[in-house]
Amino acid sequence: MTTEDLRAARTAWAHAQIALDKRLTAVLPAALVAGPDGGADLERLLTPEQSHEIAGLYGTVVGAWAKYAELLRVSREERPQ
Repeated sequence: MTTEDLRAARTAWAHAQIALDKRLTAVLPAALVAGPDGGADLERLLTPEQSHEIAGLYGTVVGAWAKYAELLRVSREERPQ
């Protein structure tokens, strides 16, 4: 594993997080207008397509983070003591 592998994994994670953040930023204002409780109101405001898209983006973020975390773990194990 190389530093470039770590950098690429970290960049993929960051890009996935940005995509999720952008999508949530587009729908959160409507939820806040609907009520301060957030969660339940947001669920009612999202279309099934939006819910599916956000869930997919979240899954991508988690997967990218897991890959990056695993590469970090392996890189630490490979370091000479």
